[in-house]
Amino acid sequence: MSTLLRLALGLVVLSGCGGDLELSDPDPSQPFAIQFGGRLNQLDGLVGVGDCMEVDVGGAPITPAHTWAMCPTSVRRSGAIAWSHSFVGVGGVSGGGPSLAVNTEGDVVVTGTATAAVDFGGGALEPPEADYLRTVVVSFDASGAHRWSRALASGAGVGVDTDPGGNIVVLSTKWDGSEDGLSLVGLDRDGAERWTRFFPGTGTGCVESSCGSQVAVDAAGNVYFFGTINESPVDLGNGPVDAPLDNGVSTFFVASLGPQGEPRWSYVLQPSAPEQTVEPRLALTSIAAYADGSVVLGGGLAGTIDFGGGPMTSLTRYEISGYSLLATEPVLLGLDPAGGFRWARRFGPATETALDGFSDALVSAVTLDGSGDIFVAGTNASAPVVDFGAGPTACGGGFAARFTPAGEHRWSTCFANTAATAIASDGAGGYLLSGNLWDHADFGPVQLTPTEGLGGYLVGLVEP
Repeated sequence: MSTLLRLALGLVVLSGCGGDLELSDPDPSQPFAIQFGGRLNQLDGLVGVGDCMEVDVGGAPITPAHTWAMCPTSVRRSGAIAWSHSFVGVGGVSGGGPSLAVNTEGDVVVTGTATAAVDFGGGALEPPEADYLRTVVVSFDASGAHRWSRALASGAGVGVDTDPGGNIVVLSTKWDGSEDGLSLVGLDRDGAERWTRFFPGTGTGCVESSCGSQVAVDAAGNVYFFGTINESPVDLGNGPVDAPLDNGVSTFFVASLGPQGEPRWSYVLQPSAPEQTVEPRLALTSIAAYADGSVVLGGGLAGTIDFGGGPMTSLTRYEISGYSLLATEPVLLGLDPAGGFRWARRFGPATETALDGFSDALVSAVTLDGSGDIFVAGTNASAPVVDFGAGPTACGGGFAARFTPAGEHRWSTCFANTAATAIASDGAGGYLLSGNLWDHADFGPVQLTPTEGLGGYLVGLVEP
């Protein structure tokens, strides 16, 4: 759904956690801050998703204590809570999710992973007897009322998006005891199945603890997703292809399906190392699609890769116990509607840089605003040098940045003592950022200090 419609509704929909809570709605132009337990992993436009523990986005306790919950929550741009729910026994897994999207009617669609019986309002959905996890999908209307919910196959729900007609695409991992792989299911607005596709030998592309959307849909209903290739040869829809599976290095793919799940194209990626003594790494964490089918992906790179515009090499290393290891650096990749290379950006130093101790940096979330600009959030584990386009800067902690549709820098900012996992433009010169705190954080007009059970944050800020 477009950012402009979300703004017309005046709502931010978050998969945080909560009990019902009414707050006064202050001036929406003012910065705001909310602290809670857990974190939000995705903000698509003004829509987000994550898991919570102990204390929800609305300030209510999660019960029973010390349990995780998936909790859709709607707040206004000012930070006032409109409605919220909490669902213990469903959420995300290490491979990603939960994920959330909003259609043109304002319906909120969430997918996640059930570890126990869960009732979203339409009756309990039980996980299969033989499996510990099951993909679930639930739809709420704009007021937060339950529309429908259903369980899909065994596995984990890691991505969801909608097309302009309200049709839904759900991405999940799937296993049935004999074959593992990624599954895509097309549903109509009311949850009826339209089509399904299964890709044996593939896996979730989320290799980090926090990922944004792993599936996207364009205005024509074409589907875009990414993942890892775990077996070779692999069939991504256009016949078996041999994929490089060398020395345990992750091989990624990006692929597209048509509106009925028919294969369109696929794109295989694997990094290499400058010498045999170090292990290269590639991480893809988030994907966003323009109306015309152009695609933007975010992640991290350690080593060398050719996305299509020539070799790109990371230059950051970290030293641990006498070993020199490659550190990941944030990257963005732009593809055209046919999967062809458009542009790529590496946000690292211009010369080789050695750091003392473990340090990685990567993009965790990519979203698009109504003008087509790209909003990016991510985290540096320590203090690597990052150059987003305004010159090198030591940027330890979370970061937020905005780029043109061609990947050119508009602005960027860093927040020490934080991790940034989700971002969205508000379409009016401000943006929302969410993640975790591990010490006092200075967001400019907003100052936050973590307390027990309140390590997550959501802030509304003015763009630099």
